[in-house]
Amino acid sequence: QVKGESREEKIGESWEIALDENNINNFENINLNMKDIFLDKKMRKNIFGKKYINYEKLPILIKTLFIDGKLSLQIHPNNKFAKKNENDLGKNETWYVLYADENTYVNIGLKKKISKKKLENLIKENKIANYLKKVKIKPGDIINILPGTIHSVCGKAVLYEVQQNSNVTYRIYDSNGRKLDIEKAINVFKNNNINVKNKKQGILIKNKYYKLKRIKIIGKQKLKTHGSFAVIKVLEGNGKIISNKNTEINKGMTILIPASLKNYIISGNVDLLITN
Repeated sequence: QVKGESREEKIGESWEIALDENNINNFENINLNMKDIFLDKKMRKNIFGKKYINYEKLPILIKTLFIDGKLSLQIHPNNKFAKKNENDLGKNETWYVLYADENTYVNIGLKKKISKKKLENLIKENKIANYLKKVKIKPGDIINILPGTIHSVCGKAVLYEVQQNSNVTYRIYDSNGRKLDIEKAINVFKNNNINVKNKKQGILIKNKYYKLKRIKIIGKQKLKTHGSFAVIKVLEGNGKIISNKNTEINKGMTILIPASLKNYIISGNVDLLITN
């Protein structure tokens, strides 16, 4: 079981699973943390899978965002730009809406295509808000944010975020006074047309970096790891993971299923998000 880290900010974050120089998950049921695992190649293979044996850090990061206000207006770079300019990964990220009040919306891209020069002028003249695509959100909505997309959230919401494990964010506007990086934001900007979709069951998103699905179990269901780790977030209910060692699971818990487990059974009445 992973203990997420929280931050005392207006926009709260629970780090469900993370490994970088500043954030390292600890496990409650074994005397190890993520850093210990990645220092040992054999352990890395057993827990995360063969494909991760040469990785220096886990390539995905999973958070829960608690928003009451406005997230900064920001853009993420792609892998190529981030590697060259930040020596880091780029950032594809997905938001899955667990809760949103009726007035909450996302800014996701622009209403119409514009040039980078036009974007620069709009930012200088403080007129970018007039061009932002504004979409109200509700539980079950999926927002898949491609690199280069201008995005933000405004209102009260709880979002489950799965992303590449990258610290690179270029902010155009931030109400909390954090550093802006407008030049780089303009450089990586793309006119991506992002649509908000709604789905409460099954595969929510699948790309070359991660897969996120939501399942509800009443009774028992057998699951497979397919040679890779899985991260389970218990949204509702309680039950049990049945394998070589049974583990009780309850609402709010985050559980890392090791790749070496291969097969496991979940029993009970539970609503789960599973990332792998």
